[in-house]
Amino acid sequence: LRQGNQQIVEMVYQKTKNFDALSFLYLITGNIPKLRKMLKIAEMRNDVMSRFNNAMMLGAVEERIKIMAEIGQVPLAALTAHAHNCQEFIPKLEEQLQGNDISAHVPSNARLLLPPVPLCRPTSGDSANWPLLKSVKQILEESTFKNMPMPAEQQPFMDTLDAPEDTENVDAWGDDDLDMSPGEAVVAGADWGDMDDL
Repeated sequence: LRQGNQQIVEMVYQKTKNFDALSFLYLITGNIPKLRKMLKIAEMRNDVMSRFNNAMMLGAVEERIKIMAEIGQVPLAALTAHAHNCQEFIPKLEEQLQGNDISAHVPSNARLLLPPVPLCRPTSGDSANWPLLKSVKQILEESTFKNMPMPAEQQPFMDTLDAPEDTENVDAWGDDDLDMSPGEAVVAGADWGDMDDL
């Protein structure tokens, strides 16, 4: 989820049956139709707490009143009905209260508690992942290697094993103008001149 891949997270939560986390994922991604399905699933599972949480996340006041009345929290159900002005539930709940007046406990500035409207709601068939940020490594790789010119083709170094000497053309050595007869030795340092010049 931290990487923005909400489709994988949704699949994992579904496989592991982590219904509370799945409901919260649908809340933060703004997927209200799937959050309503989670309310129905919680009702089929008889999970009162999950039903109440999903009703809170959906802002379904009537569902919250029904849940509190079902579990025996009639004063809280009546207080919620009075605070949110749900007139269809008030007579039945006051009857169960046996004469206790709840309306005195309702604050004058009470108002409907609704979850915030999601900024980005998925459209029909659209369940795109969140946009991802590029890492520093990706940014540097793109900027350094994309604009780099390709190296010019160079001849590879040829080793002596790859190109052996030409030993067939032996006469090429005999072209030197040394005017020496066989058996004649070259005097060492004869062409160097006198050593006194140094």
